[in-house]
Amino acid sequence: MARQLGVGWYLNWGVSAAPARPGGIGFVQIVRTRQGVLRPEASTIAQVAGSVPGSLWLVGNEPDRLVWQDEATPEQYAAAFYQAYRAIKESDPTALVAIGGVT
Repeated sequence: MARQLGVGWYLNWGVSAAPARPGGIGFVQIVRTRQGVLRPEASTIAQVAGSVPGSLWLVGNEPDRLVWQDEATPEQYAAAFYQAYRAIKESDPTALVAIGGVT
């Protein structure tokens, strides 16, 4: 059904080592960076990255929004992005890592 609708991937604003893949669609991992703190922590990110090679990872969800989302200053977000990037790429050099959506 998902493929019939033209769905290529989905997300649930989290990280999963075994995401559901209805119809074989992709899953995008999202590391949250609330106030510059990684959720989940870097060790969990690294473990998951190693178990799902080649995944697309978004770091943060509207990290620049100061109310209701990740609420990070530019400095906090940059530091969190660096930590997440290293954890992901050290475990899976084939992973794709991008900034999360900004407002």
